[in-house]
Amino acid sequence: MKAKILSTGKIIEVKLNLNSQPTAESGAKSVYEGSDGHTYFDTELDFKNVYPDWQQVRIQAAIAIAQGVYASKDMALYAGKTSPNPHETIAEVAINQADALVSKLQKSMEL
Repeated sequence: MKAKILSTGKIIEVKLNLNSQPTAESGAKSVYEGSDGHTYFDTELDFKNVYPDWQQVRIQAAIAIAQGVYASKDMALYAGKTSPNPHETIAEVAINQADALVSKLQKSMEL
């Protein structure tokens, strides 16, 4: 799996080393072997901000949500009747829903 080294920001492939235990004073729970030949504690790596690219997920989700709203005749008509700029209203709804989705996904992936 990919991970970002916190001290350098470099992204590497890492593999969990099941044969190693971190030292008690490190505060780590796991040991990983990096593709760069170094060994890392889980506290030295960032898995969350490497994959997926949350900004890209947000954009794709907003597009999909907007498509769904436009595909719904009732939603499109409602937006047209309740707003002077229905396209802007639909865009705001799509972005807000995408933000909520990304937030929920990030929480579900926390280590």
